[in-house]
Amino acid sequence: MTNEELFLAARTAVDRTALERYKKAEGVDEDDEVQKRAAVARFRQLPLLLIPPLRDYAYSVAEKSRGIKINGDTKFLATLWIYGATHIKNGYRFDRSLNDFIQLLHERAREVAPKGQGWVIEPTTTLNGHRTNASTVAMHALFLDCDSSGEWDKTVSTLHALDLAFVAYQSGGYQPSIPKWRIVLPLSTPFDTSSEELRAVWKNVYHHARVVFGALGELLGEGFDPRTDTPAIPWFLTEKREVGDTPRQIISCTDGHALDLMAMVMALPTIEDVQPTVHTHRGEIKSTGLSDEKLDELISELSRVTNAVPSGRHDLYLAIPGVLLDRGVPPDEVIAIIEGVSASYPRKHPDKHRDNVHNARTTVSKWEAGAPVTRIGTLNERWPAIAQVLDRLIPDPFTAQMIATTQWDSTTVATPSMPDAPVAPIRKKKPKLTPLGKEIKSLIPQMEKSINPLRRLGAVLVTRILAGESFESAQSTPEQVDQLVNTAVGTLGFNLPETTWAEILDLAKHTLLTMNFTQSVARVKAAELAFLKGQRKRRKWNAKQDAKTQQERAEAQSFFEEAARIRNAQ
Repeated sequence: MTNEELFLAARTAVDRTALERYKKAEGVDEDDEVQKRAAVARFRQLPLLLIPPLRDYAYSVAEKSRGIKINGDTKFLATLWIYGATHIKNGYRFDRSLNDFIQLLHERAREVAPKGQGWVIEPTTTLNGHRTNASTVAMHALFLDCDSSGEWDKTVSTLHALDLAFVAYQSGGYQPSIPKWRIVLPLSTPFDTSSEELRAVWKNVYHHARVVFGALGELLGEGFDPRTDTPAIPWFLTEKREVGDTPRQIISCTDGHALDLMAMVMALPTIEDVQPTVHTHRGEIKSTGLSDEKLDELISELSRVTNAVPSGRHDLYLAIPGVLLDRGVPPDEVIAIIEGVSASYPRKHPDKHRDNVHNARTTVSKWEAGAPVTRIGTLNERWPAIAQVLDRLIPDPFTAQMIATTQWDSTTVATPSMPDAPVAPIRKKKPKLTPLGKEIKSLIPQMEKSINPLRRLGAVLVTRILAGESFESAQSTPEQVDQLVNTAVGTLGFNLPETTWAEILDLAKHTLLTMNFTQSVARVKAAELAFLKGQRKRRKWNAKQDAKTQQERAEAQSFFEEAARIRNAQ
């Protein structure tokens, strides 16, 4: 087994469903609390990550993931809620240093707070101080939670050996027999979570990091908690549960490297089994009734594609309602659509039809309560044809549309069809241009005047990159988007032969990381090759130009020498 295969196997072994799979395999009665507690205790002692080759591989990946050097004076941006986990509004902006964050942990370690009532922090930037995924636009640190999977000694010593900056602290429920603690790793650059797509990327990157650091810490069971992968997780500080409890310990190393998550992603294999995306907060989605024509069209088109699904229909009828609700379809119409689609199945199974409708009602109830529901990620992974029908008939309000009006030679580049009218882009405001962005912007007028249609197309696409916009639309296929991305970054490579790929990736991440994790990583790797190819073309072009210039100079020198010889002869 290769290192990559070993890593992917470990990732599956400790994912969110690992404990439930283990209990099912053990035949645990879910109604028997004694059996369940015993099964959990056994699971947490399994050596799922205690594999020497896996640890060696994780160490090499962590070495490649060291970002910029930081210290205690480095900014540690976060949001703080001081009234417990149930208060999700009115968060305070924590715009202080890393040392100040550590001092806050020490101060709170002397305080007492019952479970769920302590201060909550998130390493986030939010739109409005609300602790919801939809309000979270950036992550500034990686928090990992250990719940009885082992002590922190190995993790701490390994982080020191790697020269990574970190903060480790015992959580409120810590007991000597029940080690509960957290690791905080500052990020070298903020991780954008301003859209549903980018939040899905964050979740998958988070699970990659869980495996890496869980293996490095030689933790048992599932390692670090897999249920803390969403941006809006309430991270409690260091308050004691009881007055007689000893203060929680804090260990830190502020002088070291920040964690470069993108470098970690690029050093790890692409995953094939992306976990389904779930929706944990309702968000501000306007629910509008469908016309009779649209309702009939949805039932007809969904019936056509779902009738071809041979198995897994239970999961299918959990996923479709979640997508419809997320896109503004009223709950009663969601049930009507599911009833019509399920009833259209050629082979009539009354029991299964009742189950399908029951699944839809269950999803609606969860959605209305703000509980997690399965969403478009499951359809994209397992039934892409069904996802495409929904994208076409009820477009995702969070997805940016393709270029509205562009002129280029369609015989040169295959392009997706253009929508009649663009919707609001994912990013509500243009990002502030960096010096590199300004340099690129100055090149656009020259590119627009080129006789080469590819360069003119590149000018349009680069403009979209500078605006932080996606190339995706409901009409475009992933292959078409990949082609446009590669054209854009290839153009940048040709025009910026001395610029590094890391600089371009930082500039274009909003455009590249808008799909699920697997597609994002594949797109980034393909884009890097296109960028380097563009630079190679520029170097060849420069060499030809230099050779041509040298030849012209030689010819001119020869002419002058011949003219001087004739003049002297006279």
